[in-house]
Amino acid sequence: MAERQYSREELQAILARALERQAKGPGSDGLSHAQLLETAHEVGLSPAEIAAAVAEVDRTRARDALTAELQQQRRERLRNHVATYLAVNLGLWGIDWATTAMGTNAQGGWHWIVAAAWGMGLLLHALRSVLADPATLARDAERWEARRQRKLQKQQMKRAIEGAVTDAVTTSTAALTRLLDPNRAPRRDGRRRDRDDDQRP
Repeated sequence: MAERQYSREELQAILARALERQAKGPGSDGLSHAQLLETAHEVGLSPAEIAAAVAEVDRTRARDALTAELQQQRRERLRNHVATYLAVNLGLWGIDWATTAMGTNAQGGWHWIVAAAWGMGLLLHALRSVLADPATLARDAERWEARRQRKLQKQQMKRAIEGAVTDAVTTSTAALTRLLDPNRAPRRDGRRRDRDDDQRP
């Protein structure tokens, strides 16, 4: 009887199921990198293939975390948008009702125009935040992270420039002070003293 051959898909499924069963077993805390390489060697995988797979898993994990963070931020913005919409339109309704009751607003009902126009924008915001497909969301997450990194770099550059300017001003001020008052020398404790004081008994 011929030995059974497994396809690539079957091999992946069997290895994944075996690792899952091992992870659920008692006393199992996962595998170290060395154990992973040893296990891969036993099933005929090279260290280069394992390194590429680990890098791919790390990229996928980082992308998923970034996507989840973007989704959380979008949901928070949507909640703030809804709260602002309700608060403002409630205030506009109160103004409309009060002016109609006092007779200064004969028509009334103008606040519904604002509510409808703004509501369309709110609906589009909700659809974009909730119903975005995974590919679009992943692309938006990458762009968002790129913008955040550029902003961080600008802030770091700004702090570096401010620090350099502060150091230059401090150095220039100290040099100018020494030129204008040569009889005063710096003390070790940071204060100034006259050179004549050094000659006193």
